[in-house]
Amino acid sequence: MGHNVILCDDSRLARNFLARSLPSGFAEQQYFATSGKEALDLVTQGKGDLLFLDLNMPDLDGYQVLAQLRAQNIDCQVIVISGDVQPKAREKVMSLGALAFLPKPLSREQLLQELLTLGLIGESDLNAPASPGGEDPAMVDRIEVLREVANVAMGRAAGTMAGIFNVFVQIPVPRIQALPAHEIIALIDQWQGQPGHQVISQGFVGAGICGEVLVELSSDEAHSMAALMGLDGQQSQEQALLVELSSILTGVCIKSIASQLELAFSHGHPIILGRNERRLLNDISDQSVLCIRFGYQIPQYDLNQQLMLLVTPSSLKNLERHLSQLVN
Repeated sequence: MGHNVILCDDSRLARNFLARSLPSGFAEQQYFATSGKEALDLVTQGKGDLLFLDLNMPDLDGYQVLAQLRAQNIDCQVIVISGDVQPKAREKVMSLGALAFLPKPLSREQLLQELLTLGLIGESDLNAPASPGGEDPAMVDRIEVLREVANVAMGRAAGTMAGIFNVFVQIPVPRIQALPAHEIIALIDQWQGQPGHQVISQGFVGAGICGEVLVELSSDEAHSMAALMGLDGQQSQEQALLVELSSILTGVCIKSIASQLELAFSHGHPIILGRNERRLLNDISDQSVLCIRFGYQIPQYDLNQQLMLLVTPSSLKNLERHLSQLVN
């Protein structure tokens, strides 16, 4: 008997991947949800007995959906598929009753193997044709694809932070927008204008795509990070720690984006920007720049870090071409 399946992810790209990765006939009925609230509404209406659930979403996130399903004693099996690869994220969802946790990016083979392990399909289903379901790929715009790529990259960086500090890192949904360069410069000025705050820059280039990653950190955050790492947090160490952590986060983020797009980026050494030093933005001050803004929060230690990835206007055509390959 087929399942009544709900595919919940704020990315149409991710929903389409799941819909077309399931064996033909696996889903008797198939529903799509773009947020945790939509998924919960479908489940409470009795429209789903198996829910594939993302974690990092606007509205209700995946943790809140799991908590409400448990609180309302609703019988629905849940498989979490998320770019947040922190061990504590997996522990948390399993403690809330999830059947399994699968990390993004995910292959069809990995998905089918997990369904086999869970007893939801048989051996013969491993070679069954894929379901023809899904939403119109023409409706998937490139910003939506880029948001999914960024979401996975952000999850990888959060996993790295969690491993370094042995904490759970909260990651809001990344924001993507085209901003005039002068607005970004004003934001950097605002960051640098706060006492003790520094902005670290690291450039990257590859496959005709050029950009820069900016990380905003404060000396107070450096002190907290030093304590988490067992260091004394002396001021002489703060700048080195800021640069080192920035390099780790930026490197993981850039590498994840590059691997998803099946290309390679090389990147320079991170530097702390001086006042009025703008590197990439100096040459394009009169143009709009594609900007991806990430956030990483560790509330119990008052850590709230911002990371901003910028892509030059001349790189957009090549970026668009690589994003298009993920849709088809």
